[in-house]
Amino acid sequence: MNLIELGVTSASALVLGSFVVAGTTGIRSGAADPVLLLDQQHQRTIHQAMVIFGDRNADGSLPRPGRINRFTSFSLGRQQGVGPENFEKNSSGHLYSAMIAQEYIDSNVVISPGERNPVVGAFGTRPEDPCESYDYTAYDPANDVYWMGDVADPNVVGPSAPPRGFPNQLFRSRIHRPPGIGVSHTSYAHLMLAGQRRLDWNVKASSDRVLLGTRGTKSGQATGDNYQRSWTLLFFGDPDVWIGNVVRGDGRVERLEQGEVENPSTAPTFGFRDLVFQCRDDRPRPDNIFNADFEGCGTTSDHWNMRDGWLGLNEIIIDDGDGNPRPLVRTDWLRD
Repeated sequence: MNLIELGVTSASALVLGSFVVAGTTGIRSGAADPVLLLDQQHQRTIHQAMVIFGDRNADGSLPRPGRINRFTSFSLGRQQGVGPENFEKNSSGHLYSAMIAQEYIDSNVVISPGERNPVVGAFGTRPEDPCESYDYTAYDPANDVYWMGDVADPNVVGPSAPPRGFPNQLFRSRIHRPPGIGVSHTSYAHLMLAGQRRLDWNVKASSDRVLLGTRGTKSGQATGDNYQRSWTLLFFGDPDVWIGNVVRGDGRVERLEQGEVENPSTAPTFGFRDLVFQCRDDRPRPDNIFNADFEGCGTTSDHWNMRDGWLGLNEIIIDDGDGNPRPLVRTDWLRD
């Protein structure tokens, strides 16, 4: 029985369970929504697959597309496993497609059973998709293509050529546009693969880190249209309250609930009691897992490089101007 089959088989047993978690609004317990529990199994299966991948790396790193297909080396040319990390490939569509191409997971497990956004669906099920199922023949390392939607790097580059990459145009994560424009082949947010967060993207990640999860509201807002009109409120349970699952660094999958808040400037939102973020030489503060909390760290030029928990979907990675990667996170378009 492979990992995917194990996940599907185990899910039916989980619906009878109950659980206790610590969220921003306190301890919650009791029988759970079976769809929420099945979603937990999806996320657990993805994380377990990532750990299997990481166990095969000397440093324990979980899959990063820019390391699977590194950029061309100036001195050695284009060779498998040689060259700098191509950070511009470290985006959501490339990440999940890279895992599917090597059969760590399949294209169904990356879709939440609670998904409600009409632009999200398993690859091959949407009229916009170029084919009816994932194209495993796209995997062709000899020609520098490692997953569907990957693009081969140049054979040779100059001494100062920066890594180059493009959004995945086949396996998409275009969650921020409405039907007809938007298409996403995955439901799940993941830790943004930039800055010191990459240290946590590892089989040895500590329990107080977050790696995967249900998508959140724009910038982790818990009030106004960006909260009330988010598709993510419809996934599980009460449609007026955000409820989701989050995978911790040690593999635990925890339920998190976030209601609307009256005073967002003072209330900690979308976080766990043991999850904090600290600007340089500043006191720890609650870490909103869907917000770029580092942007509140003043004028430090590389503040984006810090280690806050930051889950989302990103189509592209941009250069911050100094040759460093910075993700552009996308959130769901707002429903009526």
